[in-house]
Amino acid sequence: MKPIISIITPIYNGVVHIENYFKNIRKIQEGNVEFILINDGSTDDTHEKLLEKFKKFSGNFLYIQQENTGAAGARLNGIRRASGDYIALLDCDDEFGDNAILSAIEKIKNYPLRVDCVLFDLKYKKNNILSNFKYSIDYWPINGKAAFAETVDKWGLHGFGVFRKTVYLTAYAVLDKLAQLSENRVNDDELITRIAFYNCNYIDLCHGTYLYNVESPSTTRGYNKNSHKMLYTSISLINFINNEIKSVEILNNAYRNLLNHTLAVHRSYIVNFIKIKNKEEWKKSISSAICKLDGFNINNINNIKSNKFKEIIKKIHLEILFYMYK
Repeated sequence: MKPIISIITPIYNGVVHIENYFKNIRKIQEGNVEFILINDGSTDDTHEKLLEKFKKFSGNFLYIQQENTGAAGARLNGIRRASGDYIALLDCDDEFGDNAILSAIEKIKNYPLRVDCVLFDLKYKKNNILSNFKYSIDYWPINGKAAFAETVDKWGLHGFGVFRKTVYLTAYAVLDKLAQLSENRVNDDELITRIAFYNCNYIDLCHGTYLYNVESPSTTRGYNKNSHKMLYTSISLINFINNEIKSVEILNNAYRNLLNHTLAVHRSYIVNFIKIKNKEEWKKSISSAICKLDGFNINNINNIKSNKFKEIIKKIHLEILFYMYK
């Protein structure tokens, strides 16, 4: 029987997460689910540990071993090889709540509209205490383009859910075109999620939960030497909006996104200055962001609901960056 959903998980040097991963997927009893695990060029003994686990696992499983491409590249490989019409992405250190997949499948089967995405109810897990994701809307389903608008400045909707496979493939194709205009980014997955939302007909929310492990040491989270490249993702988001949407309000939100990321990257550059070996790359990324912000009225992108003192500090910080990098 062809699976309805393919659950895709990239793993890189994730030996400590293997036990949790298999414990999690054993809870999923639906027979029409495919599991795809991509070993993204791990340099530890992840491969050997996985082979031991596979001997004891009887589910519908595809294991892919490849050279390191990063999380977004590994997921794309899994999506392309997936048999299911729908895709769910699962980080190896996170977990699904009971009946999460079943709840999503029921929405897909029973909802009369053409639902291209069903989001899980996201909960953050820290010290075994759960907290809820705060949605910016209180009505479902939501049109894909409206959902996109809720993610530009900040994440009013999250991206943890089940997407139609063709929607993901379209998002990756758009990303390929945008990438020709800039350099490789470190957080392509965020832009892919936004573009996927934009190309959805409708997005719904199910009762099944996705548990995000806040304390996880996963390699897809936290500081790394290439975190400055997130600025290219913000620049590409602006380019996408200019090409596809042409909304002044949404464009202002995208510039605010770039502004906040630019200031955050510069703060990280200062804090980690001694251990950063690729300083010229960091400076080039910051300079590219400053050039994109140059000429755009900062008063248009200030958040009028935010703390005025913080906005003044942002302006001063930005003026310093214009002086240093322009």
